[in-house]
Formats: sequence, structure tokens, C-alpha cells
Amino acid sequence: MRTRNRCSSVGIIWLVGLAGALVLAGAVATLGEGIADRVSNVLVMIAEPYAVRPGDPIVVHFSGAPGNTQDWISIYRQGIASQNYGEWYYLRGQRDGTLSFTAPQEPGFYEFRLFCCWPSGWYDAIATSNTVQVLRPGEVPTEWMDVRAGDLCLRVPAGWHDNTERAKREAGA
Repeated sequence: MRTRNRCSSVGIIWLVGLAGALVLAGAVATLGEGIADRVSNVLVMIAEPYAVRPGDPIVVHFSGAPGNTQDWISIYRQGIASQNYGEWYYLRGQRDGTLSFTAPQEPGFYEFRLFCCWPSGWYDAIATSNTVQVLRPGEVPTEWMDVRAGDLCLRVPAGWHDNTERAKREAGA
């Protein structure tokens, strides 16, 4: 049996997207000073719960958005081009807030992407959320693994593609 690296209640950092966008999850309210200082100017986007059934609600919390009237967030199946967006909402100038989405009918792994100032920002995501798994009937959620990098903790799907090793490399672990 493999031992897992567990993150403490200090907080969990999700590392996602090609740009390595940081997204806070876990015990955000109890972040220690060292971590809080590192992420105080970071765009934060959290999708929860991490596993749902088709048609279930998914809540996306965001903070630090640019504040333009046509910034927007949409749901995407992982790996899909940004032009192929699903349900989406304009943020209407909000920098912080919560949006409610409906889980797609097709099972798989999904993420939320934030875009700046449509149409000039085009389809260049400025942030990507953590992964949400839409489950098949009877399916059990994918197990998650915590990967430590100094005093930060990265959360990745255990054994899912090469995310674990990629997260370790990007974090310098």
C-alpha cells in the first residue's frame, strides 16, 4: 500500500493549466502567513464539489478577476479548445463572487476557465480552476494525491495521466 503525502490544515494549492495558475482549495481561511503572502495577488478560482453526478450543481468561487464588464467564466471538458465553451457567464465587473453551473450530462473531467474582456481577450484563458469529475452511474470519484513542495502542497488526481509528475516538476519538488 502506497503512503500518501497529506497536506495539513495550512491549506492546499491546486496547480493547473499550462501557465501554472494557482487556485486555492481546502482550508483557505486558515492559511499560514508564508503561504498567504505568496498568493495575496493571485487570481483564485475554486470549483466544488470535486465530484458530481450529471445535472448536479457546481459552484465556482472566484477572487481577483480583472473587473471588466465582459470578463467571463465557462465550463470545459478537460483538453477541449477554449472556443468550444459550455455554460458560461459574464462577470459584469465583479472581481470576486460565486457562480452556479449545472454539471454536464456527459461523464468525464471538467474545468472552468476565466477569460478577460471579451472580445479583445479572445479565447486566452487567464485562469483555470481545479478539476471536477462528472461521474457515471455507480462510478466512484478519482482518488486525489497531495504533493509537497516546500511549505506548499499541490493536489493532483492520483495516477491520472502524468499530472502528478508534471505538478512536482512545476513546483520544483
